Amino acid sequence: MINFFRELFKFFFYGNIYIGLLAGALTWANSVLFGYVNFHLVLFMFFSATLVYNLDRLISFSSDFKNTPRRSRYIDKNLVLILLLILGCLAGILFLLKNFDFVYIIGLSALFCFTVLYLLVYNKELVFLRHFLGGGEKSAGHAAAFQNYTSYNAKISFLKPVLLGLVWAATTVILPVVHSGGKIAAGVAGLFGIRLVEYAVNGVLFDYRDISGDFENKKNNLFLAKEPGKIFKSILVLLAVQGAFIVACVFFRVLPPVIFSDLLVSLAYILWIWNIVKNKACQENLKNFKPVPIPPLAYSLVVDGVLFLPAVFVLLQ
Repeated sequence: MINFFRELFKFFFYGNIYIGLLAGALTWANSVLFGYVNFHLVLFMFFSATLVYNLDRLISFSSDFKNTPRRSRYIDKNLVLILLLILGCLAGILFLLKNFDFVYIIGLSALFCFTVLYLLVYNKELVFLRHFLGGGEKSAGHAAAFQNYTSYNAKISFLKPVLLGLVWAATTVILPVVHSGGKIAAGVAGLFGIRLVEYAVNGVLFDYRDISGDFENKKNNLFLAKEPGKIFKSILVLLAVQGAFIVACVFFRVLPPVIFSDLLVSLAYILWIWNIVKNKACQENLKNFKPVPIPPLAYSLVVDGVLFLPAVFVLLQ
């Protein structure tokens, strides 16, 4: 029985089901917040997030093995199970599409394209794509594209967390309102901005965790392009501005007081960054591009787990 629950726990996390639940919970909570509840969309978001993140794990297997070895070994050992999960999610998405009108499907397709762009930015293949689309002499081949990796990474490294934030904020905040025929009022726009910051910071923190594998596999990573101290300072300033914005939105009644729960996310990220900055082992490993001295599962539980808090507070009110 213990082994069964252990394997179930591994499947829940290593199969990215918790990411699907996060996407569904946030979509549900935001729908409740603005009075546009649609469980077809909640389920659609669950299947879509689970599908995309599992595809990303397969695409990024080499660097993932360096950054999260236990998860990679689990996927390697249970590849058939993961593929069945992917097919199940795809079937769920196709089944639910009948509940959306044509214009809405076009919007979903546009967000899917943003997601694909995010995957390309994350992977070194974008360096080759740029090279063959005119970024360098074609006769130079792949080697020449790799020679420009560092400078190119510096130019586009910020795109990954920004695209991540945009896709998550748009799908969990904007889509529920649009799908139900609502208007993008000040409250919706305000919440979009708040969540955009949270999800982008989430992406930056995972860039920090993945620095070792990304360095080894020549993937785009913000911490390989910018000075870590400046990155963390910028995040702290951004979170402080976000906190003031949340207070202003509640004070001027643009958003309800339950949105104060987003301050808990900001506080958790500030404390997490403070722990990284003050941890000598973290700083030493960062300088030498070594793996973060924090268990990957624990890292994900904290950095991703706190994003459940706003949804929980809204659904329990």
